[in-house]
Amino acid sequence: MLAGIWCTLTPDQGNGDTKIIPRISCDVLGQCCQTPAANTLFHSVKSSLYSENPSTLGFPDQQGASGYFLGSSTLTQSEIEHVQNFLLAKGHMLQNTRLEKDVRDGGNHYTVRVASIAKDPPDGQETSYLLPNQGGRIEFVYGDHSDVLEAMVDHLTQAMEYVRNEEQKAYLQATVEHLSSGSMQAHKDASTAWLKDEHPSIETLIGFIESYRDPTAVRCEFEALVAVQNLELTRQLMALAACGESAIQRLPWCQPPYLSPESVSPFENERFIKPDFVSLDGDDLLVNGR
Repeated sequence: MLAGIWCTLTPDQGNGDTKIIPRISCDVLGQCCQTPAANTLFHSVKSSLYSENPSTLGFPDQQGASGYFLGSSTLTQSEIEHVQNFLLAKGHMLQNTRLEKDVRDGGNHYTVRVASIAKDPPDGQETSYLLPNQGGRIEFVYGDHSDVLEAMVDHLTQAMEYVRNEEQKAYLQATVEHLSSGSMQAHKDASTAWLKDEHPSIETLIGFIESYRDPTAVRCEFEALVAVQNLELTRQLMALAACGESAIQRLPWCQPPYLSPESVSPFENERFIKPDFVSLDGDDLLVNGR
């Protein structure tokens, strides 16, 4: 059990598919917590630790667990999808947000919490909407996780002194802007710069990236990766990729009767694009639910 929790930093296996239930009794596990601090911590979590529900990630109204949906009133799947579709139609990107529901003055109030250092929205950003048919009010609140993001931005700013090219500098600048303002467009700009930085010796990837843990597959977990390129294995993979076009020509569907001199194989593109292989050895991966 402890190995599983240390692996994912949660009481869940993988990306939240199944909750880890201790195979020893609550009393026996409690005896392992000898120090006052450990005993206090254990008693604060033992009830939820041994509870069989929620047993997996999902919507709150379906006994699913999620850190994306908050508030004093339970959010239903239909509400989540309705608010989400409304905001997506308005052009909002919700990858770095959480949704909160409360009832105020007899009406539903939905708060969209945006991960950012800044507590104020970007200039020109619409932050309040009324849902049609008296469906409630939506408000954006910035500054979610601001303390943690501020520490990250401080280190990323220092890292700009050590970039090897303009692409890496552009990537870090856009990532700092993304974490500072909450702008998902800045994250997209960072991804563009990241793709242009070919074959870096040290690979980094930072931001709200994986959507596996959101039952609507929209909101993303924060992830930070540092990896080192394996030069020898990368060389071998590139040599394999260089043989790709000639290897494709030997495939069964690239031979008669499937292929005539005037036709293209039904399973291949007209133009072969050689893949860009890089082998990476992971050094550090920070993500919840892995």
